[in-house]
Parts: sequence; structure tokens; C-alpha cells
Amino acid sequence: MAAAQCWLRRINAVLLAAWLGMVVARWPAAAGEEVALHARRRSPPSPPVAPASAAGRPPAADAAGEGRGAGSSRAAIPPPSRWAPPLEAVATLTSRFGPRDGRWHHGVDLAVPEGTPVRSVWRGVVVQAGWRGAYGLAVEVVHPGGWSTLYGHLAAVTVEPGQRVDRGQRIGRVGATGNATGPHLHLEVRVPGGFHDPLAWLDPSWYRGAPAAAGGNGRPGAARGDGAVAGGR
Repeated sequence: MAAAQCWLRRINAVLLAAWLGMVVARWPAAAGEEVALHARRRSPPSPPVAPASAAGRPPAADAAGEGRGAGSSRAAIPPPSRWAPPLEAVATLTSRFGPRDGRWHHGVDLAVPEGTPVRSVWRGVVVQAGWRGAYGLAVEVVHPGGWSTLYGHLAAVTVEPGQRVDRGQRIGRVGATGNATGPHLHLEVRVPGGFHDPLAWLDPSWYRGAPAAAGGNGRPGAARGDGAVAGGR
């Protein structure tokens, strides 16, 4: 009987030792799980990650190579010294930028003989070439930086939409199409949401002022009306 009790005590001791060993071995892992769980509860969730197909892709650029967004301004326009003359002849300035006949004239009128070649003042991409309402036959070129120039009342257009043009490249010939009574070039400088006076960039040697145009918006002779007033005409 005594021997059996002795063996029972030994077996209990062995089982107790084994159980204590298991507890000691399990303790570090359990503690680590508790710490990690505590950290997850305290940490803010990570922001969502955009899929690769949508992340880091800039907005599409326009044909001129740069976005034509609201950030475009006068600062993007090259200085006058870098412009090419818009006409292959000295013109007569017959109407200025500003109020005219109770409306706003968005460009300048430069009278020259019909058929005089018209050139792009700066490199860019043609976005319109053809009939344009009161402008008659017209060409609009968008330049790097988002600004553009428009050439109206042409007799002929020698470029097409989507075509890249260089500074000084011929784009048409002067005429009197649209709302005009004689041959002249209507030239506009456009930026998103507005217009600028082209004379700020035209070299004075490229034109001479007509007597009636010197003080404002007189339109003597052939280059009388062009319809380029408020509302984009």
C-alpha cells in the first residue's frame, strides 16, 4: 500500500512538472500576442492605396504638349522679342483692342493687301482651321502654356486641325471673309477666360497707325468691321 502511494506521488509530481513546463513555454508567445493586439487597437487605420492603374497618372495634356488649364496666364506668353511677325508686310492698324461701337473688340485689325501671307507668331498646334462665323475663314493656334492666337477674315487657310506649326510658319492668306468690308487680319491673343491686347507683343515696326485708329478704335478704309466683339466675335 505504501509503495503504491509513493508511485502515485511520483506520477503527480511528473505531471505537475510537465504542466509547469508547458505554461512557461507558452507565456512569451501569449504576452506577444497581447502586446500586438493592444497596439492594433491603439493605432489608426492605414489610408487606402489607389490601384496602380489610377495612381500617379497626370491629367492628359492637350495637343500643344501642355495642359490648357486655368493656370495659363500672360506669364506663359513669350516676350515680344521672340515673336514672329504675323504678316509678311507692314500693316496699317485700323482698329485697336477695347471698346468699339458699344461692344468690346477682342483683338486688333491689321489692314494689308489681299493675299498677304499670314504667319503663326509662335509654335503650337492648330485647333481650328476653317469657317468660324463672323470671323470668316480663321485659324486658331494653341501654344505651349495654354494661350492661343486667332487669325480671322482669311482668304485661304493653308493648315489643318491637329497640325503642328513652327514660329513664323505660314498658316493662311489675308482676305475679307466673314463680317468684314475689306482685306485685313483680325488678330487675337487668348488665354483661358479672357483676352489680351496683341499690341503688347507686336513690334511697332510691323505696323503703322491709321489716323482714326491712333486715338482709339476708328476703322478707316477697307478694314472696317470684323464682328470680333464681346462674346468671342
